[in-house]
Amino acid sequence: MTKSKFKTFGFWAISIITLFGLTLFLSAFLNTRTVQQKNILLVFGPIFTLLFGSQLWRDAKIILIDTLGMNIRFTNLFTRKKTILSFNDFDGFVDMYQSAKGGTYRVIYLVNNRKFVKKYQAFIIQILTNYKTLLLL
Repeated sequence: MTKSKFKTFGFWAISIITLFGLTLFLSAFLNTRTVQQKNILLVFGPIFTLLFGSQLWRDAKIILIDTLGMNIRFTNLFTRKKTILSFNDFDGFVDMYQSAKGGTYRVIYLVNNRKFVKKYQAFIIQILTNYKTLLLL
């Protein structure tokens, strides 16, 4: 059984940016701020918090791969909503590199009926190593 860990740069970077946005918003209520500074902080603070916080809320998942039970369980870190997918739900996987502004990064797509069902980026791929090994057997 393999369980995901939040020792990734992306998770912590988004967490810090969300906290930074919240700090901006709360600092607008300090008495030392001018009206113009308060207005800027009241606009940009919630924008940072909502944009990055919503992504963190939606995408932060604990992934548990049960090789004996032949399933993958996704649990949202905040809402605790669970989704369980069986290995039989997938025909296979596609392992590829994609390019972006920051360079290239590794992506794994889980495939079902010749369609991509789930996409996992580089920070999740170490977790899926056991799953790939099982699919190759």
